[in-house]
Amino acid sequence: MTTVAIIINKNWEAEPMLAGMCSNEFRPSTLLFPDVLISLQDKKYSSTDPRAIFRFKDAGGVIVLEVKIWCVQDLMDKGKNSSSSEEKYRVLVPMLQKEKPDLVIAAGTAGYLSESSYAGSVVAGARFLCTTGILAIPRLILICPILKSFYRSM
Repeated sequence: MTTVAIIINKNWEAEPMLAGMCSNEFRPSTLLFPDVLISLQDKKYSSTDPRAIFRFKDAGGVIVLEVKIWCVQDLMDKGKNSSSSEEKYRVLVPMLQKEKPDLVIAAGTAGYLSESSYAGSVVAGARFLCTTGILAIPRLILICPILKSFYRSM
């Protein structure tokens, strides 16, 4: 089975995405309603579970693709600033290590690898980039060899 993790930064970005993905008016007719849906939550909502899970089955009923929609803000300590890179790193790395998705799609601010900000961008890739989340320590943990050579050249 192939797994995809769509990771959305903030609650206010997750809710409209889920609304569109679950709306009969906006979603493609071939996109089934999710098997799991936790929506209409505010920024105080806390969970270690994804907001939605879409499961796609073959003709024999076997699940061949599972897409989980995650909201980073749900995973974070509510006592921390919701923009804290250190806190995001603390919660994302264990989730990704546990889930081991085949594809990660990051939606929201800071999803694009650039010195310029592309707020609201969507980035897709089979590998991902993690930083330590601590600005004072410019150590990058790079999982993709292409990115390692890219950063060595900078």
